[in-house]
Amino acid sequence: MIRKLAALLGFGIVAAAWMPTGASAKEKDYEEPLKVIDAAGRTVGRLYGNDKGDHAVIRLGNAIGSLRIVEDRGNLIPREATVFWTGPRCTGEAVIPAGGAIPGFGLPNMPAIGSVKGDDQRFTIYFPRTSTVERITILSQGAYGPACNYQIPPTPVYGVPAEAASLDSYFVLPFHIE
Repeated sequence: MIRKLAALLGFGIVAAAWMPTGASAKEKDYEEPLKVIDAAGRTVGRLYGNDKGDHAVIRLGNAIGSLRIVEDRGNLIPREATVFWTGPRCTGEAVIPAGGAIPGFGLPNMPAIGSVKGDDQRFTIYFPRTSTVERITILSQGAYGPACNYQIPPTPVYGVPAEAASLDSYFVLPFHIE
């Protein structure tokens, strides 16, 4: 019943698959929100799903953002996401879009945390430095480094300035849902 309701309401595939099936109203007056937990047992954030996928809403410092997660060979990991840049060839300031500003990104009106997997299979995340969404002109998109060649004409997007950090500084992969 809960799975059908989750699908009807637009919860993502991962969220619907992990919904508990045996709970009844007699056992609890409400259902605890599902949480994304890292391999060290720390809470990453609450799990939300919509037609754009499954997201863990997390707080990093003073900013809140949504990190899209996907299943990879039975493990939950961040989905790689585009990072925008104010300069050519992925230079200047990193920018992450506010959800809904670009089709397929994040939860509505919330910065979509960028994530890029490196050659060493470790993730760099780009998290918001502020929660204030503004209109920012971008000139390129992609992962920082010499491979970045994707130039775009000056394009205004609604987003927030972002700061790069190793995912390992915050969480241990893989994630799971409780």
